[in-house]
This record gives sequence, C-alpha cells and structure tokens, in this order.
Amino acid sequence: MSRRKTPSTRAAAKVQPEQRAEAQRVRQERRSRQRTRAKFEASELGQAFHAVIDSVRCDPHLSRETRHWYEWSIGIHMDFAMALGLTKTDDFTFDIAQEAVLAPNDDGTPPATGTACSRATTGHRIFNTWHELGLISENPIHGRTLRIPRTPRCFTRPIFGAEMADCMRGVFSRREVTSTGAVFSLCRTGGVGSEIAKLTADDINLENGEVMFPGSKNTVARIVVLDEWGLDMVARHLAAPVYARKSYAGHTFGALTMVNMVPTRALKRAGLWNPPEGIRIGSVRLWAGVHELDRTGRIEDAARILGIPSLDRTAELLGIDWMPDIGKAYAESRRRVQ
Repeated sequence: MSRRKTPSTRAAAKVQPEQRAEAQRVRQERRSRQRTRAKFEASELGQAFHAVIDSVRCDPHLSRETRHWYEWSIGIHMDFAMALGLTKTDDFTFDIAQEAVLAPNDDGTPPATGTACSRATTGHRIFNTWHELGLISENPIHGRTLRIPRTPRCFTRPIFGAEMADCMRGVFSRREVTSTGAVFSLCRTGGVGSEIAKLTADDINLENGEVMFPGSKNTVARIVVLDEWGLDMVARHLAAPVYARKSYAGHTFGALTMVNMVPTRALKRAGLWNPPEGIRIGSVRLWAGVHELDRTGRIEDAARILGIPSLDRTAELLGIDWMPDIGKAYAESRRRVQ
C-alpha cells in the first residue's frame, strides 16, 4: 500500500531538488578552489612561498608560536597572490606586497595596525628569504620598508574595583590556575605584556612578594609588591612542573602572544571587553594605578607602580586632571566613568 502524501511531505519533495542543486553548486565551487590552489602551489611562485615556510620551520631561533604565526601570515600573502593570478616569483613585486599589507579583512574593514604590521614583517621575511636562496636577483625591500597605516592613539580607561572583581570571579578553572592566574596577577600589578614575557624566576622574590619588572619601550624598570592573591597565583605557577607552566623558548610565563591573551580573555569572559568604550588589554594594568592612587592619594605612587616616568601621561591614562585639585578632579572623573 502506497504511503499517502501529506502537505509537509509534498513541500519537502518540492524543496529537495533545490537543495540538491545548491549542494552540488557548493561542491563544484569547493573543487574549483582546490584545483586553483593546487595549480598555484605547483607554480614557481607557490614553490617560492613554500620555500619561505620551510625556512621558518627550520629556524631554531623562533618559538613554536612564532612559527605558526609566520605560516598563517605567509598564507595571507599566498591567497592575495593567488587571487591576482600570479604564477612567477618576479610577478610578486614590492607594490603587490604593499597592497597585501593594506588589503581589507574578510569582512571589508581595514586592517588594524597590528595586523598590518604582522603582514609587513612577513613580507620583509619573504623577500629576504627569496634573495638569500637566489630566487630573485635583487631584494625589493633593500633601502625601503613596507608602509603601515598610522592610526590615532586609542583611548584606554582603567577598570575599577567592581569590574576587577568580575574578572577574578569565576574566570579561572582549575586547569588554568597556575598559568593564567599568574599572568593575570602580574598584569593587575602594573606589568606590561612585554615585561611579563621577559620575567624569570630570579626576578620574583616569593618571601616578600616583590617582582622586578625589567621595563619596556614606554615603561621603566621598577619593583612592585604582589598582593596575597597574586602571590599565591605566582607561587603555584613557579611550583608547577615545567610542562604545566606553558614555558616556550625560555619564557617562564609564556611568550608575548600568550601573555596578551590572558587579560583579553578575562575581560571577555567577564563581559567587559569593549574597545570603543576604552576597555581593552591595558585596562587591567591601569587598575594598579587606580588602586595605588586610592590607597595613597599621590599620583607619584601611581606613576611609579605603572613605570611611567611622566606624571602628566599617568594622569591622562587614569583619566584625571591632577594639577589644580587632584582629590576633587579624581572623584569627579571616577563618577563620570562609572
């Protein structure tokens, strides 16, 4: 006995051919992209790009994360060259590499300064490697560099007590407590990501809770004191086995990329991440300046713990007007931000 067709089965029978046609179109597009990719990788230019990837993988001075980053960034240049239909090494000129650096993202937005900088660094390595291997006669970047778009300084505001509590509450799992918790505690003590990446066990005195930050491009070397929670996190991290510390290429607390991911992830988990409103990576570090200013009332102490040699720059970062009446201006700025 045949099955009687209901309105729902009749509608499904009508839609089914359309779905099959759409699935077939998707498969054809995927196969076309695969053929285009295979043809490009077999070309002279594709082989030249793979030579750069091989040199990156064999470089003993690069960490595992840096190698992955280079391979990902080289893939962007490869996709750009493949989209233009280039097949010869000489076709990938300095101007083409400059266009790849400034190319918009997949969503059509312009690349961020950090993204453009990574593309330019990779472009320099591509040309230098090709010249060393004899794949090109002249180095296109000799005496010049790939241009990076300049963007205005981004506003960053510190997070305050309740917001810091949201970051700390329920953010760290047991698996992450020895690594993520240690890095986050150093960030909230005023450390910059590049400083934390350079720290070793010798820079930390667990007896009195002191940390010797080495300084960075915009900060000076200084000694800060961890609070009880931060000292506990750092002590657990240093007591963990080497494999559990996520120590790569000699970094005690992780490479710079890993360190910068910690405050970003903490802010996102707490629902606070909002770059247009000024809440970004630096907001966690600036909390140390706010906390010290609340404790002592002296902007000099806030500048010292943040490692900023300029009091005016410290006041600008903390969002206060400290010259005429620091107490009144600070209270007004706190109410305005909160």
